[in-house]
Amino acid sequence: MNVEIKRQIVHGSGVLLILVLQFFGKWNSAFIFGTTLVIFLLWASLRQSKTNLGPLTKLADYVTEELQTYERPKEYFQGVITFLVGSLLSIIVFPLHIATACIAVLALGDSISTLIGKFYGKHKLPINKKSTWEGSLAFFIIALSVLWLFDPIKALPVAIAVTVVEMLPKLDDNLTIPLTVGLLLIL
Repeated sequence: MNVEIKRQIVHGSGVLLILVLQFFGKWNSAFIFGTTLVIFLLWASLRQSKTNLGPLTKLADYVTEELQTYERPKEYFQGVITFLVGSLLSIIVFPLHIATACIAVLALGDSISTLIGKFYGKHKLPINKKSTWEGSLAFFIIALSVLWLFDPIKALPVAIAVTVVEMLPKLDDNLTIPLTVGLLLIL
């Protein structure tokens, strides 16, 4: 299976973090997400520095090799790490229902738009040549649909704004998407 498809399936499954959030609550979920983040940061750091882990090296190499089939080359879990940071910030900064919306838009909107853009996108954005109009339209539709469930009055303006933010080059959308959604919903 294509690495990008596998990557986006994992990214989209981030919506399952909402179950953790609903079951464990705000602060327990923040602890769980934070602990997971620290584990991935340490793992990435150890693997990038090629640190010898003694007898665990073979196991670590096998697990890393397997996990790398879900990540772009040489990223060392960058996608997972920034997804967790964006989700964790949302949980800490915003009320539970808004954090839930932030994570849902990030997980579903970003993963589906990437796949639509990659496989069906024909028209590059003038401000970001790595993105397409087709992918951005898919993001907008998903964001609007998700946000409608949380706040029908703000859904359209927030979906428009977060779609524009998602289009911007050189920004990590795993951070900008949830923070934009959260800030605009809280206003």
